[in-house]
Amino acid sequence: MQKSMGITLRTANRGRHNRTNQFIIMICNKAKVLMSAAIDGELTAKEEEELSDHLATCAQCRDEFQEAKNTKIIIQERMVRVKAPKNLIESIVRMTTVIS
Repeated sequence: MQKSMGITLRTANRGRHNRTNQFIIMICNKAKVLMSAAIDGELTAKEEEELSDHLATCAQCRDEFQEAKNTKIIIQERMVRVKAPKNLIESIVRMTTVIS
């Protein structure tokens, strides 16, 4: 038996994603939510630890997390930044300025 995120797991079920073990599915679902925040650097220390613990025991989530990190790197490398024209910026500021 292994304890992860407050839930005791059977060693034989570590990392499996099936309908017979709702605890594993629940942990994986939470991990997927944390993965997105982790990639953006938005996790608390506790959340980072929870995700790290889960990824250490779940190969499928670990692979998914690595793939998501690789995708972000590719997007960042290919992203072209363009400066908005001054008149567009001024127009947006005028349209969003609250009149007191």
